[in-house]
Amino acid sequence: MKKMPECWFYSKYGECCNGDECMYLHIDPESKQKECPWYARGFCKHGPNCRNKHVRKLVCQNYLTGFCPDGLNCPNGHPKYELPVMYTLPTEVEQQKSQQTQQQQQQQQPQQQQQQQQQQSQQLHHPQQQQQQQHYNRPPGTFRRLEDVTCFKCGQQGHYANRCTQGRIRQQPI
Repeated sequence: MKKMPECWFYSKYGECCNGDECMYLHIDPESKQKECPWYARGFCKHGPNCRNKHVRKLVCQNYLTGFCPDGLNCPNGHPKYELPVMYTLPTEVEQQKSQQTQQQQQQQQPQQQQQQQQQQSQQLHHPQQQQQQQHYNRPPGTFRRLEDVTCFKCGQQGHYANRCTQGRIRQQPI
């Protein structure tokens, strides 16, 4: 009989029109609700809004004094005070942060020096690449200065092609 499926109407509405003649299992919804593991440890952060069942147990006096001979078989509660740490001492945090930043700075200094040297050597050998890199390294949403812009229609500097008043350059046949 236990392997029969659960009655949907009984689980949804708490009653079934077939009564005792229903061929499905009538399981009490409260018995299906699981016990909250956090509440069993001593504290549930959800409080009364928790979807699991909060079962109150008397605290085991033997456990509080240090040792319970019944162990896991004890009917009373054994609270575990593994509460989340809300704060740490400010001096410890400041010391840890300052040590971490010092280590990061020491590691980054040689890397930055190497990168600068590589960029300088590349600038000497490839000035065109330097201009392209400056173009790609610009943050998005920024525009070039008009002095750097060359119109592809007339070939003059100082304006974009969509603002060109001269039109296309006609090449003369040779």
